[in-house]
Amino acid sequence: MLTPFPKEAELNKQLEFIGPANNLHQQLDCDLCTPDLDTLAPHLWLVATPSSSHINPLHEQIVKGCTIVISENPELHLAWTDNRIFIKPIPPYLLSHAFWTTQLLPQTSDTVKSVHSEEMTSSAIIKSALGYMRTYYHLVQHESDLHIAQQARLLPPDITLEQFHAFIAGFGDIQDDQVSPRYATSGTLRLSRLNMWAKVFLRRFQFYRINRQYG
Repeated sequence: MLTPFPKEAELNKQLEFIGPANNLHQQLDCDLCTPDLDTLAPHLWLVATPSSSHINPLHEQIVKGCTIVISENPELHLAWTDNRIFIKPIPPYLLSHAFWTTQLLPQTSDTVKSVHSEEMTSSAIIKSALGYMRTYYHLVQHESDLHIAQQARLLPPDITLEQFHAFIAGFGDIQDDQVSPRYATSGTLRLSRLNMWAKVFLRRFQFYRINRQYG
């Protein structure tokens, strides 16, 4: 599979030379994969609209009265409760063409052939990365969306809407069969319903505990 964006459209040019790192597979798994939501995927129609594109742009989230809350937990990306929606910022390495070509997507180049098989990225990680990035195709549609994303530190502060569209456009063409089950079946998720159905399908008390008040 080819990288979803051309090299000239990359938004992070600082990662030009990337070699295999210790525990890279584990790091990417923790940063991108959603095993609990993948398990729940056949039942997510109970939690949200059963459509992977059911994701409102950021400005519409604000119109609805939602506050954007940063979460580095991929399981919480696009989960919402009350007047909050949790969104995972794009990791800088996913903005780098070099990272996608050398560490994420299977290639035939000598660079990747030199990487040991145990260090190659798994299909689950690749599908999670593609699905996660595709959500930003829906989240950032307009200039106002970009400003909101930059103010919330979801995206770098020094990019333009034209640059972002050139980067993200290819992710909009990614099909549901190319992404992980979580991203193939739903967009935004209601956290209260996730907590309710976690008792049934995950055999635990709740999906994720959110404190409503502090102090």
